[in-house]
Amino acid sequence: MLNPNTFFLSLGAICGSIIIAGGLIAGAVVISDNGSAPSQPQAQNPQGQQNQQQEQKEVSFDIEENDPSLGETDAPVTIVEFSDYGCPFCKKFHEQTFPQIVSDYVETGDVRFVFKHRPVDQLHPTATTRSIAAQCVYSLQGDEAFYDYTKRMFENQDSAGKKETMKTLAEKTGVDAEAFASCLDNKETEEAVTKDNSLAKEQGVRGTPSFAIGTVEDGTFTGKLLVGAQPYSRFQSRIDSLLP
Repeated sequence: MLNPNTFFLSLGAICGSIIIAGGLIAGAVVISDNGSAPSQPQAQNPQGQQNQQQEQKEVSFDIEENDPSLGETDAPVTIVEFSDYGCPFCKKFHEQTFPQIVSDYVETGDVRFVFKHRPVDQLHPTATTRSIAAQCVYSLQGDEAFYDYTKRMFENQDSAGKKETMKTLAEKTGVDAEAFASCLDNKETEEAVTKDNSLAKEQGVRGTPSFAIGTVEDGTFTGKLLVGAQPYSRFQSRIDSLLP
């Protein structure tokens, strides 16, 4: 089954992310190691072989204290999302699956949800600027405002690449307009986004959205990837397998 809205970046091999699960199609924007973009979307077989290979990969990295997150820090399961505000599949996840994960697992204390920036400027020219804007909201207003802003950014994805829209949405989260404008030009904020993106590359996270689902011990996260805008059941299965 082909999805004409799926975009793929390849280098000598077809990289894709259409996964059929529970009768639903999940997708991800996938980039190649050199960051190049194809002239046209390329199709992948329905079994998503590239994603299956990625999902066998174990990742391990430190969870930073200043990572935007929801949930208890000592929750038994941690989900780390690598996301791009210009990615249509990231939008799909946040609209369809994320609210249920928050309701069923984050609010019950079973899951801590952590956000990492993975902007793909090759496909979405303002991706990094959008990530910087979201990071500004976090640094100025905290976790709840960050996720409120994230929701608004995806809801307004078509116009959110404009700085005026970013500013308007930030004001709706309670962020001071002047402080936000100043933060957008702050190199420290840009460095935080770059650090997240570098971590994703180091860990072999090639698609957005991608999710590392696992556990944290002494500040170090260890888990496996789940790639694409997967249906809730895929997350549910992975989370439940890790709960005590």
